[in-house]
Amino acid sequence: MMVIAWLCLTSVALYSARFMRSAWPHTTIMGLKIWFHIHRTLNFLSVIVMVVSVLLVVLFKGRWTGPWFGDLQIGWGAWHSLAGAASVFLALTQPFGALFRCGIDHPKRPLFNWAHRGVGLTAFVLALFSIFIALWKFKSHFALANFALWLLIIFYIVAFLIILASEVLRSAEMKEHRRLDGIEMQTRVRGTTPSDAYYYHNKKNFSSKLSSIRKVLFIVSTLLCVGVSLLLVLLILLH
Repeated sequence: MMVIAWLCLTSVALYSARFMRSAWPHTTIMGLKIWFHIHRTLNFLSVIVMVVSVLLVVLFKGRWTGPWFGDLQIGWGAWHSLAGAASVFLALTQPFGALFRCGIDHPKRPLFNWAHRGVGLTAFVLALFSIFIALWKFKSHFALANFALWLLIIFYIVAFLIILASEVLRSAEMKEHRRLDGIEMQTRVRGTTPSDAYYYHNKKNFSSKLSSIRKVLFIVSTLLCVGVSLLLVLLILLH
């Protein structure tokens, strides 16, 4: 269940928050943009799956299997438990942290944004590390263990490349907008300003082209996350 929570639900939620903010700029549902609905809904579902997963582990194990005070030797099982527990704990703090989100124009809003992103990203990295340990060091829990491990490694690599491509697109869009803003300011100073519609349509056309590519990457990344997660769950069930 943790595989579904982190590799599928949380992965898509994070991608949406980072790269899909401008994908549907004029479309809202109940006053909120689509990217926010995706981000919030999937994270909410992810937290529920995490809680259920932890309860099942406690029910079947009946005890904490991670490191404890005074342990002189810490094995991979302990690291797996520790990283997993830390990631779940940080994930559970996010909904409560969101209650302290101030207005978008509030001077402390950037501080909240960085704290929210930092905690979320730290939790995500710890979860990826914990999942990797599970497939690397506990192969007896997976059917076709070597295939499962390489599937995860390839997933990490492809996901990194998709994120890299998305960052390049995001940077290009911001750079083009700054360029047009600079031209607009210069022409206003010279008194030869074209209509505001000229700059608006140039920005809109450029963003529209990138938005189409971004939506394709979003669909590809979503299908990748869903497919890999379901396949890994199947390999766990078949072991």
